[in-house]
Amino acid sequence: MPLLAAIMAMSPLAVDLYLPAMPQLAADLNTDITLVQNTLSIYLLGYAIGLVFFGPLADKSSRRRLVILGISGFFMASITLAFCQNIEQFLLVRFIQAIVSSAAIVVVPSTIREYYGKNIAKGLSYVTMIMMLAPLVAPSIGSALLLLGKWPLIFYCIAGYAIIVLACALTFLPERQTNKATVKHYSFFARYSIVLGHKQARLDLISSMMVSLAFFAYLTAIPFVYLTVFKVSEVEFSALFALNVAALMSAHFINTRLVGKKGSRTMLMAGLAVAVISVCALVAVNFLRLPLPYSVRSIQTLWC
Repeated sequence: MPLLAAIMAMSPLAVDLYLPAMPQLAADLNTDITLVQNTLSIYLLGYAIGLVFFGPLADKSSRRRLVILGISGFFMASITLAFCQNIEQFLLVRFIQAIVSSAAIVVVPSTIREYYGKNIAKGLSYVTMIMMLAPLVAPSIGSALLLLGKWPLIFYCIAGYAIIVLACALTFLPERQTNKATVKHYSFFARYSIVLGHKQARLDLISSMMVSLAFFAYLTAIPFVYLTVFKVSEVEFSALFALNVAALMSAHFINTRLVGKKGSRTMLMAGLAVAVISVCALVAVNFLRLPLPYSVRSIQTLWC
C-alpha cells in the first residue's frame, strides 16, 4: 500500500508543491499569474488524456513496464521544467509530464483490485488516505524550498522523489499474474464500449466527473483566492491548504471504517448529499462576501 500510495502521490506533488511559488514563477517568466494558474489546467488536461490512452493498455500490458515508463517520463519532465525560460515552454512540458506520468498511476486501481478483490473500495480508501500525505505537506515544503532558493529547486526535489519511487517500484512492485488462456482480447474502443454500455457505470462516471470538477476547480483557483483575494502569506496558505487535506484524509479514514458495513452505494449517496450542501454554502459565502473563515469552513466540509 505505501508503494501504491507513493506512485499515486506523484501527481498531487506535481500540482501542490509549486502552488506557493506561483507569484515568483509569474515574475521570473515575465507573465501574468493567470497564465501560471493555467499550468494546473493544462496538467489536468494532459493527465486525463493519458488516462484515456493508457487505461486500456493497463488491462493487457505489463504493469511494471507502464510504471517504469510513467515514472521515468515524470522524472525527465520535472528536470526540464526547472530550465524553462518562458511560459510557453513551461505549459508544453507540463502537458507532456502529465500524459506520461498517468502511465504509472493508471495501474494503481487495478493492482488494488487484484489484491483486495470485492473490498476494493476499502483498499482504495486506505491507499488514498496514505497518498493524501503528499498534498498535506506539499505546500509547506514548497514554501520552505522558496526560502532556500528559487522555484527551480522545487522541480529538482520532485525529480528526486521520482527517482526514489522508481527504485522502490523496480524492487518491490510485482508483475501481474494472469492466465493468458482466460484473458479476453478486446480492441481499444471495445473496452470503452463495455464500460459505457453499462447504465449504472455511466451514472457512476457522471458522479465521479462532477466531484472531480469541483476538486480540480479548487486546486486551480485556490492559490489566487487565498494569495491574491484574501492576501494571506505563503505560510498561511500552506496551513490553510493542509487543513483541507486533513479533512479529506479524515473522510477517507471514516470511509474505511464504514464502507464494509454500509456498502459503497450508501457511502456514495451520503457523500454526494454532503457535497451538495457544502457547495450551496460556499456559493452563499461568496455571494455575501463573508470573511475568510467562512470560505475555509465551507471548503473543508466540501473536501470531506
